[in-house]
Amino acid sequence: MTHHKLDVIQGRAGAGVAEKRNEQQYMNKNERSYRGFLSFVATKKVAIVFGVAVVVVVAGVVLLRVVLGGSGDSGDGSDRQEYAVRTAGDAMRSGNEGQAGDIYEKEIDAETDPTKKVELAIDHSSMLYGAGKHDRALDVATEAEAYSEDKYLIADWLGRLYEARKMYGEARKYYELALKHVESPTNNNGYTKKHYDKKIAAMTAAEAAK
Repeated sequence: MTHHKLDVIQGRAGAGVAEKRNEQQYMNKNERSYRGFLSFVATKKVAIVFGVAVVVVVAGVVLLRVVLGGSGDSGDGSDRQEYAVRTAGDAMRSGNEGQAGDIYEKEIDAETDPTKKVELAIDHSSMLYGAGKHDRALDVATEAEAYSEDKYLIADWLGRLYEARKMYGEARKYYELALKHVESPTNNNGYTKKHYDKKIAAMTAAEAAK
């Protein structure tokens, strides 16, 4: 083999090695870029999943309540009610019944709609009852009788409270009052005269059996 041919072969071999080296470097570079891209995507996925989780939790706080949910700022209408339920609920879970009561009292005083006043009081009463503060729950509900001329909501609620406490005579009295106001626009559950007739009869029988 001539020197010229040998030089050509060696030159091609060297070029092949250099080409392979360049190809390996290119692949390594691409591999690093790809891994960096995967890391970026993973980070974004974590951020997106976390963001979605936060939204779900916030939505749960807004919608999930003892009776109603919560919103960020105290305002009018349902916002006021939602704010009271959420912040008072937080206080109750922290064992601060006094603070929860103050929150509800403030919102009830600020509320001008009689029906919403009653609803706030029922929310407060419900929260107290759920926390085992049965006497206080009754006190709060009883005070709310003065908030509106329409007695349907509070009479129905007091009937339930007294029935739950097996105070059937008082329960019957409030179910009778709810019956008188059964045509109220606040009767959103659609309870009928028949429903309250049955309740009254059941409370009468339960009281007689004591």
